[in-house]
Amino acid sequence: MIRFIVATFSEAKPIIDIFNLKKNHNFDKFSVFDSKSISLTISKIGKISSALAVFYTFYEMKSKKNDIWINFGLCGHKDHKIGEIFLVNKLYDNSSSKIFYPFIPDFNFNSISCITLDQKKNNYTKSLHEMESSGFFEATSKFSSKESIYILKIVSDNKDTSIDFTSKKQIYDIIKKHSSILENFCKHLLHMQTKFLENEDEVYEKESLKVFQKITFTYTEKKQMKSLLKLYFLKNRKFKSNLLDFKKNGSYNIQQLKKYLSI
Repeated sequence: MIRFIVATFSEAKPIIDIFNLKKNHNFDKFSVFDSKSISLTISKIGKISSALAVFYTFYEMKSKKNDIWINFGLCGHKDHKIGEIFLVNKLYDNSSSKIFYPFIPDFNFNSISCITLDQKKNNYTKSLHEMESSGFFEATSKFSSKESIYILKIVSDNKDTSIDFTSKKQIYDIIKKHSSILENFCKHLLHMQTKFLENEDEVYEKESLKVFQKITFTYTEKKQMKSLLKLYFLKNRKFKSNLLDFKKNGSYNIQQLKKYLSI
C-alpha cells in the first residue's frame, strides 16, 4: 500500500485524478481518498499537521509496517524552473536544526536537499523550501523503515517568478503534467515492496536464529528478546555493527537492544 500525505486539496487533486482515488467517508478528522493500493490523506499546511496526518493514517487506517509513505507537494527554490520534480535526499528542519537523510531508490528522479520552514519565506537558497517534510519524516520514522519513506516535491516558485497560488488550475497543471512519471514511480515502489515482503520473514528468522544460538537466555528473556527483535526488524534489514555482544549474557543484550529502540 502507498500512503500519500499532501498538505492541501489543490495539491492533492491531481494525484486523486491520476490514480482514480475515491473519497473515503469513514474518516472525519482528515480528508482521505483511496483505492485498493493507494491512499491519500490531506494534512493541511505545516510540519505538525503533517505529522498528525501520518499518525492518523497509520492508526485509523490500520496501516502496515511495510506500507510506503510519500510526502508530496509544492516547494520553492532559488534557481530551478517551475514544474521541475525532485526526490529529497537530505532534509533540514530550520527550527530544530535536525538533519535527516531520506532513502533514494533506483529511479529516474533528480534528488536534492530540502529545508522545512515554520513559515513561508522568499529568501531562496540552493535547497528546496517547504513547510511539511520534517514533521512527516519524523512521524513515519517511528514505525517504518527508511527505505519506505519518500519526499517528492515540485518547484512552484523561485527568485524570479511564481505560480499563482490562488489559481487551482495552475497548481493542477504543473502537477498533472507529471502523470506518467508519478504512475511509473508508484509501480516501481510497489514492485520493490513485493520483493521486500518475499524476503522479510526469512531475514527475521535467519538473524534471530544467530542470536539464540550465540547468546544464552532464560525462558522469560527469550520471549522478551523475540518481541524486541520483531520491533528491530520492522525498521532494519540486518544487525548494526556492535549492537549486540555475543560474549555477554541475555540480560545485557536485552538492555542494549532496548536502549537502541528507545524503550
